[in-house]
Amino acid sequence: MNFLGLDLSFTATGFYLIKEDGNNVSFEINTKPHEYPDDLSRSEHIAEYIISQIKDVPLEFIAIEDYFAGQQASSVLKLAILGTVIRCVLLKHGYPYIAFSPTQIKKFETGSGIAPKDTMLKSVFKKHGFDTMSNNVADACAIAYMGKGYYEWKQGKRDFLKYEAEVLKNAIKDRIIVYPYTIDLSKIHTKGV
Repeated sequence: MNFLGLDLSFTATGFYLIKEDGNNVSFEINTKPHEYPDDLSRSEHIAEYIISQIKDVPLEFIAIEDYFAGQQASSVLKLAILGTVIRCVLLKHGYPYIAFSPTQIKKFETGSGIAPKDTMLKSVFKKHGFDTMSNNVADACAIAYMGKGYYEWKQGKRDFLKYEAEVLKNAIKDRIIVYPYTIDLSKIHTKGV
C-alpha cells in the first residue's frame, strides 16, 4: 500500500510518498512568485506537478496539512488559495484525501501538539529512519505516516501509542475526511430560471 503526505507551501511544498516496495520518494516542489502571473497559476502548477508524480501509483490515502490561521493575514490567504486549488485538483483527478490539523500532525508524530521544527526533524529520523534537512519534507513525512496510521486504525491493523490513538480518535470525531464528490444539479432550485 502507498501513502502520500503533502506539506503545502508556495515556496517549498513537501512531498513524501510511502511506497509498499520500500523505495519511498521525497522532495520539495520549489516555486518563485516572479515565475507565475498570479497565485492561482502558481498553485495549479504545484497541484499538477503532484498529480504527475502520483499518476501511476495506486494510493490508499493522500494526507495533507489542513488549513490553519497564522499570524499574517496575507500568508493565511495565500495558503488558503494553495490548499483549495490542491484539493480541487486532487478531487478532479479522483484522489480522495484526508486533512489533519498542524496540531494533530505534531502530536501524532512527537507526542506534543506544539513541537518545534527541530523536534519534528529529529522525530522523523528516529521513528521512520528518514534523514532530511528540510522542514517541509520532514513534515510531509510525518503527514504521510499519520495518513498510513489513520488507514491502519480504521482497518484495526495495529496497536498505537497512547498519544497516537488519542489523535486518531479525535481525527475521526472532527470529521475531516473528504472524498471525491458529485453534484446533482437536479436538486438545485433557482428562482426565475
